Amino acid sequence: MRSKMLHKVLCKMRSKMLHKVLRKGGVFSIACIFLMSVNVVFAQNEDDALRFSNTFGAYSNRALGMGGAYTALGADFTNFFQNPAGLAAYKKKTMEFGLSLLSRSSKVDFSNTVTSAGATGLGLNTFGFTSTFGTAGSGWGPWIYGLAYGRTQAFKRNYDLASSDKQSSLLDVYTDQLNYYNPANADVTASFPYGAGLAWETYLINPGTTDPYVHVNIDNNTFSRRQHVEERGYVRETCLSVARAFEDKLFIGGSLAFRKVVFERNSTYTESFLSNGTAVNYTLTENNSTSDVVTKGPSVQAKIGVQYVPSPYVRLGAFWHSSCKQSISDNYLAKMQSTIGSTPYNYSSDKNIFDYGVQTPSVVGAGAALILGNFGIISADYESSDFSKMVMYGIVGGTPEFAAENQAIKENYRRVHKARLGTEFRLGDVYRLRAGLGYRTSVYSALSGKPAEPLFNWSLGGGYKKDDFYCDGALMLSKNKDGYYLYDPKKISMASIDNLMVQVNFSVGIRF
Repeated sequence: MRSKMLHKVLCKMRSKMLHKVLRKGGVFSIACIFLMSVNVVFAQNEDDALRFSNTFGAYSNRALGMGGAYTALGADFTNFFQNPAGLAAYKKKTMEFGLSLLSRSSKVDFSNTVTSAGATGLGLNTFGFTSTFGTAGSGWGPWIYGLAYGRTQAFKRNYDLASSDKQSSLLDVYTDQLNYYNPANADVTASFPYGAGLAWETYLINPGTTDPYVHVNIDNNTFSRRQHVEERGYVRETCLSVARAFEDKLFIGGSLAFRKVVFERNSTYTESFLSNGTAVNYTLTENNSTSDVVTKGPSVQAKIGVQYVPSPYVRLGAFWHSSCKQSISDNYLAKMQSTIGSTPYNYSSDKNIFDYGVQTPSVVGAGAALILGNFGIISADYESSDFSKMVMYGIVGGTPEFAAENQAIKENYRRVHKARLGTEFRLGDVYRLRAGLGYRTSVYSALSGKPAEPLFNWSLGGGYKKDDFYCDGALMLSKNKDGYYLYDPKKISMASIDNLMVQVNFSVGIRF
């Protein structure tokens, strides 16, 4: 991994200083200086590729209550997003609407200090309809088609970090940058407008005597730091799908999924210390918003699937989702405020807009279901996707290639395997009780330095169906561990994050 500052230097600075740097050492010389992720200095890197590729699927409440194990089952809105072949099992026109209440809590452990934060939000989870066209004949049923909206990823999360120790300061990273490239004083802000230039303008970094640049002294090398991060947004899909059944034994289907990305990250990072007996504190505030590049057209993913019913008691299914090119536009603004003694300083960067692309990996999956007559269903799924095959690329003329980022993707991520198991039991003629569990291996390789721990989720659900009306509810708990570095890991330890997500869904539907 390299620093997030790396790509900011390569792609966004157009000063004479930058060209001098590139001639002097090139991409990998810079990478040697700015190592790994720097969460308080924003730029596009491999973490962004993962963020927009690592979706979890859009499930109806019936499927969610069964842990998402729905590859071999049909007549459900989950089929739009997972295995479109199952849509051919619909016998009537259908319309469905679902809401989701999402709560995510994060516990950060950094330098033996634990802090907690959480975020909650209500939003539209699924919406759509199915209908038919054509006529049945020669064993084939009519075509089933439909349109559905679904949220495949939610970014709602808050987390806090706090410590008081003798580890390095962010000012050390900034000062190292300046001393390595040694720009003229007049060029500091123009050359590093989103990093060292902010500290220069707020008098936290000044000309030195032994070294070209020095930051304000930190008495006893002990200081306190705090970070508060708020993330918001989603990845959603609008699927246009068709499917058809042959003798109610073979089901085939396909979807075109139009993806939309919205992401916002606001970070506030603060350090406080004494410098030669004088109180010093500063705050770095970063605001980043991400959305699709509308002028590049929609991001489209193809999905095809098949289901086979060898007997009334067994259903089999398989699907494939193509890779997808997603155009991204980042809008970034940073400002720094410092107080040295009783004197305040502040400086804000210009807003930076940068467009780039991410190619997500393809997905394959298979499943089987056992039909227990009128008693219920047991279903199991397997799914796999290779995150080391994600690709970042430029989408405007003159944009540098993302060679360092793509190399980091290959090294830091790996193939992910998912397993899902679910069951549904009928209680009388109109009630349903469901349960499920899921397991996903870590996306991180051993080279990433991040916790390679799996993700687990547990689900419960229930439903009511009478005549052509139905309603369903589901509860899902998901837990995993993540980690990140504030900046250069040679200078600071990793912060680990325990994530717990609670999702409560409710939906209603009619068939006519």
